[in-house]
Amino acid sequence: SRNLNPNNPRYTQTRPTTFRGIHSSDDMFSPPPPQSPDPVSAAAEVPLPDPKDPMGIVKYCRALTIAQGGPDPLADPPPTPASAPPPPSANTRKPAILPPPPPPPCARVGCDNLGSLNKRCSKCLVACYCCVECQREDWPAHRKQCKVNRKFELNKQTEEDAREGDGQDPS
Repeated sequence: SRNLNPNNPRYTQTRPTTFRGIHSSDDMFSPPPPQSPDPVSAAAEVPLPDPKDPMGIVKYCRALTIAQGGPDPLADPPPTPASAPPPPSANTRKPAILPPPPPPPCARVGCDNLGSLNKRCSKCLVACYCCVECQREDWPAHRKQCKVNRKFELNKQTEEDAREGDGQDPS
C-alpha cells in the first residue's frame, strides 16, 4: 500500500503513470484549477450607479473593474464624511511663538546703546534709557515731551473711565 501522508517520514511520492493513453495520477479527484471570471457575465452582475449619489459613477467603475478581475483602483478608499478630519481653518492653528521684540534704542540723543524697559522714564513710561546717567543727561530735553506724554495718557484713561461708567464698550 502507498503512504499518502506527507507528514510521515516514509512518505513516497509517486509519478503519474500512463496506461493505454489515459493519464492517471494520485490527484485524480482534486478540484479543477480556478478560472478567470467571464468579463461579460461579471459586468452584468454590477448594479448601475445611482444618479443621486455623487460618488455613484466612481463606485460603479470600481465595482466593474474588480468584477472583471482587475486590481482595486482605490486600494485605500477615501474617508467617509463622518470619519473625515475637519478641514484646516485659521481657528485651529496654534499661535506662532514669536521671539521677544528687540529692546528699544536709548532715548538720549547721541547714545548708540540699546535701552531697557526696566530703565525708562517713571513719569511717562515712554522713553527708555540704557543707564541712569543717560536718563539724567536727557531730562532737560525730555521734560516737555514727558508732560505731553502724561497728558495724553491721562486723557486716554479719563475717556476709558467715562465710557465704562456709561456702560459703553471701551473700544
